[in-house]
Amino acid sequence: MLEGFKRPVSLVEATMDGIRRSIINGDLSLGQQLTESYLQKSFGFSKTPIREALAQLKAEGIVVAEVNKGFRVFKMDEKELSEFCEYRLALESQALRSAYNNNKLELARVLKDFVNGFKKSIKENDLVKYNLTDTKFHKSFFILSSNRYLIKNYENINSIIETIRTHTGPGIVDNYKLIDALNGHISICKHIKAKNLNLALEELDKHINSWHDDRITKSLLIS
Repeated sequence: MLEGFKRPVSLVEATMDGIRRSIINGDLSLGQQLTESYLQKSFGFSKTPIREALAQLKAEGIVVAEVNKGFRVFKMDEKELSEFCEYRLALESQALRSAYNNNKLELARVLKDFVNGFKKSIKENDLVKYNLTDTKFHKSFFILSSNRYLIKNYENINSIIETIRTHTGPGIVDNYKLIDALNGHISICKHIKAKNLNLALEELDKHINSWHDDRITKSLLIS
């Protein structure tokens, strides 16, 4: 394959990306009904790619199909969110463990770079950059694990994580929440640098459970 050559994006992929981005960015609300006519008007695509895109987004879990009602954006009640966070913690813990065992020095270097990115985004009051860095921080566990099955499972839930973060995460006005989350990231990074995997895993557990508790408190996902 020629260097720099990229496979053309299909119409279905472009439609999926457009709908997915609108959900993640908050342009489409949690639980919002997704009619074909509305999506045609919003994205300019015909019914066929929209139907195929919705079917594939359903497989990701970011879209839900209801009998006689069509599709809607997902939303979670308290039990579903708790189960999701339990699953996320299991995946991330194993990914962090694998990444550490593969190359603990590279993992420490990468995480330190992201911590610096967090600090810069808070200083600049750039919530978009903060959220992007948050995604990259956690995604790095999976990339450095070099485990294709872990990576695939992470890809399957990342859209949900990003959506929940956007719809219910702290804003710049909730600066103390950002600082609290930053401190969790810093602690994980420090423990990895100190070659103490167990403490890093404990901190990850606290970090994800705090993420869960904050969303329950806000009650923004409850059906």
